[in-house]
Amino acid sequence: MEAGDTSTRKRKSAVLEGCRPAPATAAADPGPGSGGADEDLINRLPDEILREIISLLPTKQGARTQAVASRWRGLWRSSPLNLDFDHITAHAHWYNLSHDVLGIIKSHQGGGRRLRTPYMYTEDVKHAIEACLLSPALNNLRELELSSWEGQPIPASVFRFSPTLCFAHIGHCSLPDATVQGIQFPLLKQLRLVHSSISEGSLHRMIADCPSLECLLIYSCTGSRSLRINSPVLTSVGVKNYSADAPMLEELIIESAPRLESLLHLDEHQGLRVSVLSAPNLETIGCTNATRLVFGSTEIQGLHVVRLGTGLCTIKCLALGMCTLSLDMVIELLRCFPCLEKLYIQARKF
Repeated sequence: MEAGDTSTRKRKSAVLEGCRPAPATAAADPGPGSGGADEDLINRLPDEILREIISLLPTKQGARTQAVASRWRGLWRSSPLNLDFDHITAHAHWYNLSHDVLGIIKSHQGGGRRLRTPYMYTEDVKHAIEACLLSPALNNLRELELSSWEGQPIPASVFRFSPTLCFAHIGHCSLPDATVQGIQFPLLKQLRLVHSSISEGSLHRMIADCPSLECLLIYSCTGSRSLRINSPVLTSVGVKNYSADAPMLEELIIESAPRLESLLHLDEHQGLRVSVLSAPNLETIGCTNATRLVFGSTEIQGLHVVRLGTGLCTIKCLALGMCTLSLDMVIELLRCFPCLEKLYIQARKF
């Protein structure tokens, strides 16, 4: 019995010994890129990449990265600042907004990446926004979303960012001729004008002074009745032209847009005459029962085919906004688009 017990204990000991991990040795230390447990891939990144990552985070989370490690303490202060008022007000009271915003921009030494203002309008918000627009912490700003200026003239300090802006959303502002005149946006690729007022001449000059502009949205703006587009780089145009009490856009003429791919009229209540003279790469059209579309020898008004000329062979995607769904009307429209691949219909009544 003793010999059997001894043999059994030896077998168990051998099994357990085989399950134990081998002791670590200096030769087993993994080198860079080998995926070792002690390897910290993030800390191997250069400071330039880490700053770019931090600049994409919400404001509060970006500031919190200072607590990661001693190396990170200076990264947020020197990263492009992403200042979103909604991120700040989610953790603060409105009456402390100016204090909180000023604290952020005073402690930040890098340039600006993005400034997004809130839709709520109070004097405290206004003062906080004005402080941001003048702060060196937002030098070289790339993205601007300015809203809720309650129809007041846009602050002239906004245009100090014109040489570096790539994206601009301007909402609920007045853009006086004297302010807009002579301002150029060499890098601007996306422009949204929303519930704002701008004269016809200023609108034309503003678009002409954006040589890199690819996407343009004019949403419920006033002051301009006609817009002519001549752009070698523009790829997308969207218009919603309804306004209750002021002159609004009535005519859109695409004179020359060789790279234009998408043209959308987004309003079912206010008529818009759209004339396409030269847009050889246009693939997507959006129209409603309030659209009058003249494309070469073809004319469509209120989704009815008034004149059928040469088929619009470049159009592959058609989006229709209808008050009441009419299959007969849709079938009639399809005759104008012989190469259509996608059809979207939005109707209030079926």
